[in-house]
Amino acid sequence: MNVRAIAVLSVAIFAAAIIAAPGTGSARAEQDKSVPPLQQPLRVATRLVQFDVIVLDKHGSPVTGLTKDDFAVFDNKSQRTIQLFSVETSQLLPGATEPLPPNTYSNGIQAADVPSNLTVILLDAFNSGSLDQAYMRSQIAKLLGTLRAEDRVALYTLGARLRVLHEFTSDASKLAESLKKYLGERALDMDVGQSESMSVLHKNLEAVAQDAGIDENQAFAMDHRHPTAEALRMIAEHVGSLPGRKNLLWVSSSFPFSLEANNLQRTADGQKIPYATDVELTMRALTEANVAVYPVDARGLMTDRPGEERSAASMEQDMENFGAMEILARRTGGFAFYNTNAIKGSIRQAIDESRVTYQLGFYPEDANWDGSFHKLQVKVNRPDTHVQTREGYFALPEPKIAGQTWAEMLSEIATSPVEATGIRIRAQVTPPYEPGEKTLSLVLSLDTAQFQFAQGGGAWNDVVSLAYIQLDEKNRVIETHPLRLPLAIDSETYAQLMKQGMILTRDVQVLPGAAGVQIIVRDGGSGKIGSVRIPIAR
Repeated sequence: MNVRAIAVLSVAIFAAAIIAAPGTGSARAEQDKSVPPLQQPLRVATRLVQFDVIVLDKHGSPVTGLTKDDFAVFDNKSQRTIQLFSVETSQLLPGATEPLPPNTYSNGIQAADVPSNLTVILLDAFNSGSLDQAYMRSQIAKLLGTLRAEDRVALYTLGARLRVLHEFTSDASKLAESLKKYLGERALDMDVGQSESMSVLHKNLEAVAQDAGIDENQAFAMDHRHPTAEALRMIAEHVGSLPGRKNLLWVSSSFPFSLEANNLQRTADGQKIPYATDVELTMRALTEANVAVYPVDARGLMTDRPGEERSAASMEQDMENFGAMEILARRTGGFAFYNTNAIKGSIRQAIDESRVTYQLGFYPEDANWDGSFHKLQVKVNRPDTHVQTREGYFALPEPKIAGQTWAEMLSEIATSPVEATGIRIRAQVTPPYEPGEKTLSLVLSLDTAQFQFAQGGGAWNDVVSLAYIQLDEKNRVIETHPLRLPLAIDSETYAQLMKQGMILTRDVQVLPGAAGVQIIVRDGGSGKIGSVRIPIAR
């Protein structure tokens, strides 16, 4: 037996006993539904607040050469000791990702020479009209001609569902080719094959507004908020494992977000109760993934057309839209671009300004984690400079997912067009699967150092949740097998697992009509999730 096998033996035997035991199919899945799947071991931890800082000189160029001693950080006006400091630049990181072996799949984004600053351009058709979509495509096409060797750009779109046109590259020709094939989406197109969360698109907004006692603009925002937030959260979970800062250039005609509230409810006696809305969950995911959002208004310069005068209601709607853009940018460390025709220039500016970023962090040991908002202020001892960073953070307790069960999360992740990368997964099909075979044999390799174990009762404890989900050619779930692995291991085994990793095996009985298997892994300690899809040849 080799060293790796010895290291994973105690966990592998335990896992195999659960995974391979008789009755682990639908009956086991039903049993899991009766057990609270998101429970975590009790842990006490000091939370690190970390954030990116961009420092620009009076000409708008990034300031280089700063050290930790050049910065001062204030949390609700109280100065904090900077305990984490690093500098990230657009210089390419050495080395290329090795290609995966045959019949092996991973949720790691395969990209050679990845710099520490990346840019995702999201073309939002879901919240934009046809004319605005055409304008944004023409502007992005012009932008691609300005890409430099150190730039790494990805193109995503949001319509009936989130789509990846092309992953990160500096090859403008490849990006332009993928953009050329994308012709935008109409409301009629979005009605075909859309996910359940998108089905609200074609509701009668007038009726919705009347029932809710709100105007049609508010009804539209309410109608689109959850699907939009869900898409942004998918992007954050997808790029979160990549190093450094990620810029999300969100090009849209409307930004249906509401971020003014402190995300607090109160009991009858006035005590604060922090809770997680869909928008707050998205903001948390963006923050943890180190994603700065740059909202870009696709409508261009807002002026009156010849012979027409914009109504007061229209101008009020614009101001609300601009306000939402500003708040979203400030909360994530980005910048809002609106009332300008220079979409290409705005995106180019965002990429250039983030060529040098400083990452700072501190431990607020005296913070009361009651869900209240903490204002961050960063000062730098350089004259004529401008500091750009997120405006603060919510002092929230350990993540609690309100109103969302593990089953609901599985459905969202399984049908997502992008893989979650919070937990890195490598899956090998061995022996290779041949069309028509009834069994798909999978070997799952997990880096155990990603898991957040807690000590208690003389053991290292964690709960790892897995799911093997079969989908058909239309990306519909046809079977789900959720599993829970409560881990309690001694210190020697824990040390070995941290070095050697964990291997789990499973034989999946392929159902008629199955086109792929989505494997989902969630660490109970950190709440992080990874997913990887295995195609089934037919």
